[in-house]
Amino acid sequence: MRNYFDTQRINWVKYNSTNIIFKNNNLVKKLVPQENVLKYKSKTDRDEQMCKKMGGTARHNNGHTWYSQDTYKSVHVHLQNLKSEYPTADLEFIDRTHRNDSAGEIIPKINALVYITSFHRGWDWVRDPNTGQFSKVSKQNVCGVDEGYYIAYGGQGVDNGMKFHEFRELLDISEAVKNFLVEVVVPFKNGMLEQNHLLVA
Repeated sequence: MRNYFDTQRINWVKYNSTNIIFKNNNLVKKLVPQENVLKYKSKTDRDEQMCKKMGGTARHNNGHTWYSQDTYKSVHVHLQNLKSEYPTADLEFIDRTHRNDSAGEIIPKINALVYITSFHRGWDWVRDPNTGQFSKVSKQNVCGVDEGYYIAYGGQGVDNGMKFHEFRELLDISEAVKNFLVEVVVPFKNGMLEQNHLLVA
């Protein structure tokens, strides 16, 4: 199966298409190459698996083996709201590798959150005349698939900044995930994209 992110216009700086890791679910297994899928129960479990996978040094303590994080670099994608008309995605950019700037100072590690959200269909709070209870009611009008996706940046704090070209890469990858939702996930859910289309290298 081809890696969709190899087809996107991304100015790769810190990451590459193999660093984009999707949380395992039934839909993802049909749309993403196996090497880009990870099954985990918690973020701790995820991080431990990734540190091992990326060649972290094994450490042993009280019968437990864990791996150093100095080789850990990944963009984690967790598809959300898969039963809705317009699924969304939570992204976590991680880079724990050790780097120095030209003055020899340590470059901050990256741990940034990005959310691709859906504003395709508006809604109102409507009061039920019989019960007096309010409920969320969707409006009839829906905007275009691409138009309805928005990005929210969760940040990582002033002490964990990144260089401007690294932030541009973060935006490029985030937009590629939005494109994946628009061009692959939504059409596949609607029966307009066959799985064998994704197998083409």
